[in-house]
Amino acid sequence: MWCGPVSLLVAINAIGGALQLKYRAMQDTCSYKDTEKYVTGLMQDLDLSLKEPVKLTEFEFEELPQLQGYFKKIDINKNGLTLQELAHTGDLLGFGTKHYYALGEINSTNLAPKGSDRLTDASQFRGLLKSNLLKPASALIVNFDLKVVGYDDPEVGGHFSPLAAYNELEDMVLIADVWPYTPIAWVPTEKLFQAMQELDTLAGPAPRGVLKIYELDR
Repeated sequence: MWCGPVSLLVAINAIGGALQLKYRAMQDTCSYKDTEKYVTGLMQDLDLSLKEPVKLTEFEFEELPQLQGYFKKIDINKNGLTLQELAHTGDLLGFGTKHYYALGEINSTNLAPKGSDRLTDASQFRGLLKSNLLKPASALIVNFDLKVVGYDDPEVGGHFSPLAAYNELEDMVLIADVWPYTPIAWVPTEKLFQAMQELDTLAGPAPRGVLKIYELDR
């Protein structure tokens, strides 16, 4: 149920967005009387960031005040997240997001929400991979069906994972999975795009797809 938020956390840490989230959470939870505590924490994080990138832990992520009410509203522990809901989670945290539904032979275009962004074939997906995975302030999270890419466990199905790399020569995508039972793996681009076309019944139904998250210009 938490593969989406954890994938988002990995992506945020990868693009260097953890520090701003920690500051915002500190501001939201500290009262005027806590000013000294806030400034002390801020200086400690700034000093740490000069030595190594600041990372947000899973516990810190779950405790972010921007998310607690939303996760309770959608009952994440029961329902997990749809692609659109994960995009909204990124929006709530102050990042830019854009999600694409994967369309193709196994589903029809009318299943994607009206006005949504779409990938109509694997070549468009390749273009998205090439244009985003090399950008330091941008990350991609794929929403796909595990069974299509080869997992035969009857308990697995819809899943989120961060994408780490694209090998253009071999035409394969590196999935940096966040679930202990699905290891990091190279998957053929065509196969992954096919897995992205599988329908998410909780989303309408609607096809799965991919989420782009990026730092907004400040």
